[in-house]
Amino acid sequence: TDATLVLEEENGTPFLYTGNEVDLQGAKGFTYIKKLNGNTGATVWESKFACQTIRGDHPVNGGMLATPVIGKKKGSELAVFSISRFGGMNKGLLTALKKSDGTKAWEVTLDNYAWSSPLDIYDKDGNMYIFQADSKGFIMLFDGLTGSLIYKAKVAELFEASPASFNNLIVIASRPREIFCLEVF
Repeated sequence: TDATLVLEEENGTPFLYTGNEVDLQGAKGFTYIKKLNGNTGATVWESKFACQTIRGDHPVNGGMLATPVIGKKKGSELAVFSISRFGGMNKGLLTALKKSDGTKAWEVTLDNYAWSSPLDIYDKDGNMYIFQADSKGFIMLFDGLTGSLIYKAKVAELFEASPASFNNLIVIASRPREIFCLEVF
C-alpha cells in the first residue's frame, strides 16, 4: 500500500484500516480494503474492488492510494475510502463502509480518480462531511452519512496532495505550484 494505515481503538483493542494498490497484479486487479485486529493481525473483514493500472515505462497506479477516513461523531460507524481507477481507467470511487462488518453504507462513482486523501469535517451538530479533490482539479463536498454531493467545482489542474483543515478552512496544494485555502460554511 502507498496509503497511510489508520488506527482506531475499540474497547481496548486497536484496529487498523488499510488497502492495496493493483500495480503488481497487471493492467487489471483488485484492491482489498481491510480491517485488521492490531493485536493479532487477523483480518476482521475485507471488501474487494476491481481496479485498473497503467503498466510500462510510465506506470500510473490504481487501487487504494489515499489514506482512509475514520468517521467520528454522527459518522462514527463509518470508514470512508477513495479508490482510483475503479469503473474505468480515469474514474474513481468514494465509498463508506460500516466499521462493524465492512458492508457498504454508500458509494459514489467519481468522474475522475483521486490520489488525494478524503478529509472529514464536522459541523457543530456533529454531522460529517467528506471533502475530496481529484486528478482533474475538481473539489467536492459530500454528505458523510449519505454520500450525496453538496458542492463541486474545478479550481486547479490536478490534485495529488492531501488536504488539511482547521476550523472551517481547508488547505490543499495542487499541481502546478498553487496552494488553495477554501472556506466551508
